[in-house]
Amino acid sequence: MKLAAPESYPGIRSDFERSFQTLRSLPADIFLGSHGSFFDMARKHRAQASAKDPAAPFIDREGYLRYIDDAERRFRTELAQEQH
Repeated sequence: MKLAAPESYPGIRSDFERSFQTLRSLPADIFLGSHGSFFDMARKHRAQASAKDPAAPFIDREGYLRYIDDAERRFRTELAQEQH
């Protein structure tokens, strides 16, 4: 799907940009995803073994924001490639 301005979805670019802003504004503390690699599960699982609070490694606002930043970076890269 073209992100710049596909005929079937002319507002896709602004919708993506609004989604990134909305996701950043959410008060997310616990970050999980549909696959462990989305939220660095291997590292968090190792940290959980020695944590006083087993939930502590999963309280990860910074990891959540990094994931959103990476997604936006991929979006902007693809958008730039389409415009050339």
